[in-house]
Amino acid sequence: MAKKETFLKRFLYALEMRDISQTELAQKTGIGKSAINHYKTGRYEPKQDGVYLIALALDVSEAWLMGYDVPMARINYNEAEKTYNCQLTQSDLNDQIKREYGKKAIPLLKCFDRLNDAGRDQALVQISNLGEISKYIE
Repeated sequence: MAKKETFLKRFLYALEMRDISQTELAQKTGIGKSAINHYKTGRYEPKQDGVYLIALALDVSEAWLMGYDVPMARINYNEAEKTYNCQLTQSDLNDQIKREYGKKAIPLLKCFDRLNDAGRDQALVQISNLGEISKYIE
């Protein structure tokens, strides 16, 4: 089982990935800017209701935000059901990929798409090797 990560590390990661400022987060959650600043500096962690509001605003799973070894993606069962019943547009697919893997995933996938089968095999080997080096692992 993976080591439980801290709230702070994941909170900072989600803020950066979603490109949301402290002020925007305060507006979306109703949590005061000073409290958010305390969370961002690691001075305090939010209580359960705060974790819920932050996770909702950042579109991440509460359990993931708290540091548990679960997927980052927030599952909206109503939306998931709609997704399985219709075709996704390219824009919707890009948005889902960005939410799940961050904004750098799209250029990575575009590069991968240009490769032939041998290049894709080699790319997977290289990424797998990077995944074994501690300084590149989150």
